[in-house]
Amino acid sequence: MIRAWIEGDGARVQVYGMATKRGEAARFTTDQSKLQPVELGSYHLRPNQTVPISELVSLGVKPLMLSYKPLAGS
Repeated sequence: MIRAWIEGDGARVQVYGMATKRGEAARFTTDQSKLQPVELGSYHLRPNQTVPISELVSLGVKPLMLSYKPLAGS
């Protein structure tokens, strides 16, 4: 899950993983009632900046890249 908003001269991006809630079977599910967000990282990106979500490495996942590309005229 990703949440983002304009903050100062850039954008704030919060990245979450979804984990099963305590008491639920630890298995793949898309049932939102059985999941809870776990914050992986919070980033402040400036226009045209790209950063890796490096917290994914500890989970055995190749880091995804976050980019902030402002819309023309904004």
